[in-house]
Amino acid sequence: MDTHEKEIEKILKELLDILEIKAKISFSDKTDERLNVTLEGENLGLLIGFRGETLNAVQLFLEIALYRKVNEWVPVTLDIAGYRKEREEQVKKLAEKFCDRAKFFAKSVELAPMSSYDRMIVHTVVSTFPGLKSESTGEGKFRRVIISPVLKP
Repeated sequence: MDTHEKEIEKILKELLDILEIKAKISFSDKTDERLNVTLEGENLGLLIGFRGETLNAVQLFLEIALYRKVNEWVPVTLDIAGYRKEREEQVKKLAEKFCDRAKFFAKSVELAPMSSYDRMIVHTVVSTFPGLKSESTGEGKFRRVIISPVLKP
């Protein structure tokens, strides 16, 4: 276990103790220079929140707390009870459905507001559909993705 993982484990244990939540902390291989952390246990819904909002906040908290400890920015991906992976699959399916709709009707479609992580997934999916483009619009928690057909000159 490297220094970053030890610090993350300390931070998470303190947070879990404060919230009186029991969870197993594990680490998986780094991907894209991100530190992957997983929490497993029962009754972890409090840490996930509505559509993963609390999960995203805890992830950001971990990144900031780790930065303050090691004076180096280390991106962290936090998954709680497999939620992030499930959510990713749901967003991919939604994005594919809206891509098909944009292609079929040959007009722009607008998705509901979503987190930056979910928008990134949508942009990635759209990039695999030839003839379509995506852009984010709006501010803050009202930011959303618009999928449009590429107009040929």
